[in-house]
Amino acid sequence: MIIATLVALLFFGGSGATLMTDNIERLQDSIKSELSKGGTRDAAMDVADKMKDINKDYGKADGKQETALIELLEDYGTSAADLQSHLAAANELRAEYQQKMLELRSDLKRVLTSNEWSSLFSVDSAR
Repeated sequence: MIIATLVALLFFGGSGATLMTDNIERLQDSIKSELSKGGTRDAAMDVADKMKDINKDYGKADGKQETALIELLEDYGTSAADLQSHLAAANELRAEYQQKMLELRSDLKRVLTSNEWSSLFSVDSAR
């Protein structure tokens, strides 16, 4: 079991699709604190809410795929082709997630001015 888990972490751990829940929650907090109530703030929160929903859905799907991969790895009869097929599906899911998040980033940029963007994503260590 431990080896199967380690192999699953190897395949799923460094994909660049790490769940971003904390970062999205910080973004939502920044939107609330940095932007005045009104249209821009509401539009930005709508995008952040969509990010959070997509992130949650991806997390569930990714967890199911990781569990299935562990089961495949533990099964002596699993062929390399079966593993490759599973990994290809996982990579496709990950790519779809990343694409959706990039599209939402673009949506967020469309509703914010450059100054608003800078205030939300400043590298201020106090955040």
